[in-house]
Amino acid sequence: MLRPVFLLSLPRSGSTLLQRMLMTHPAISSVPEPWLLLPIFYPRRTSGHSAEYW
Repeated sequence: MLRPVFLLSLPRSGSTLLQRMLMTHPAISSVPEPWLLLPIFYPRRTSGHSAEYW
């Protein structure tokens, strides 16, 4: 059974390079950018599940 692996990182940390290197393997697939996850996580911000950062 295949299990998903999520790669999360800060901006400008080399995650795009790592993603491109991993995508050369035929058994690995990925989304181009994490913007697809924003609609999932943004509602949590208004429900009290977030923190303010400066």
